[in-house]
Amino acid sequence: MGFILVIFTVTWVLTISYPFFRMMQSTESVLLPEFDQREYIASDGSGFGLDQIVSAIEPFNQYQIVGLLANCNSLRYMVLSQDHDIICPRLDPAGRNEEALTDLVSQMERTMTLIIVEEIAYIPQSVDGDLVAVIQDSSGRPTMRLYSLAG
Repeated sequence: MGFILVIFTVTWVLTISYPFFRMMQSTESVLLPEFDQREYIASDGSGFGLDQIVSAIEPFNQYQIVGLLANCNSLRYMVLSQDHDIICPRLDPAGRNEEALTDLVSQMERTMTLIIVEEIAYIPQSVDGDLVAVIQDSSGRPTMRLYSLAG
C-alpha cells in the first residue's frame, strides 16, 4: 500500500504539480486559448499597469486620488501602506453612470486631486487637467492616463 502511495505521489508531482509550478514562474510561456488571453491578461480587470500607477502616484502623497478604472479596488489595496486616499466610484459597464462620473470629475477641478482614467468604453475619457503619466502596453490592454486637477 505504501509503495502505491509513493508511486502515485511521484507521478502526480511530475505530471501535474511540477509543470504547473514552472508555468507560474514564467507566465510568458503559458499557452492560453485566445478567449482566456483576453479575459485574464488583456481585459480591463486584469490589473495591468497597477504597479506603474503606484509608482506614478508616489510623489503626490497629499493628493486625493480618484480611480476611474475597472480594477480600482486592487489599486486601493496596493497602496494601503502609503498615505493616499483613493476613491473608487461605481462603474457601470453599460455606461449608465457616465454622466455621474463626469460630474464627479468636474466637482474636483482645481483641487489636490489625481484622476486615473482607463481607456474603456464605459468611462468618460475627457478630463480637464494636466497629464502626469500615460501607461500603455502593446498587447492591446487599455491605456491608462493620470491627470492632476490641481493646475
